[in-house]
Amino acid sequence: MFTLNQVIKRLQTIALNHAQLNPLLQTEPTFSHFGNGDLWDEGEILTDAGTVITERFPLVWANVQSANVTSLGAQANGLVTISVQLLFMDLVHKDTTNQNDVLSDTLQIATDFITELQDDTEFQTYHYTVDINGTLEPFTERFDEEVSGWSLNLTFNIPYSANCLVVPQTSIIS
Repeated sequence: MFTLNQVIKRLQTIALNHAQLNPLLQTEPTFSHFGNGDLWDEGEILTDAGTVITERFPLVWANVQSANVTSLGAQANGLVTISVQLLFMDLVHKDTTNQNDVLSDTLQIATDFITELQDDTEFQTYHYTVDINGTLEPFTERFDEEVSGWSLNLTFNIPYSANCLVVPQTSIIS
């Protein structure tokens, strides 16, 4: 079964391979233009390690919203759905002269992510499908940073076997 860790890793890989996020001139690609986790009240964007991201823009941020399980009964297949909000953002000049450029560029990055995630080979390779829920919502002047961009909600649909014989067990207590 495809796991939550693999969902985050897949999003991270798409970001790593995206030329607007990681230009070809970068000699050692990193995941510096991708992050995941909560966006804290102070408006700063924090990594899981507690460090503040302030200079790695443009940035794609994944925030897991929820997960649901649908079981069809014993010996049948079930479905895990993981809802994720993605934020595609970049810095805006203080005089906002590049506002439209930022919105245009981050919208292109967002639609590129959608294209990658809805490609037919995704299911063949990773065994999940993705539903896009709603529309891309623009935002401006968000967080303490002067960033603008788009938010997108999507859902990963991951089938699993509900067969109890495949559950790892160390011993049976009767």
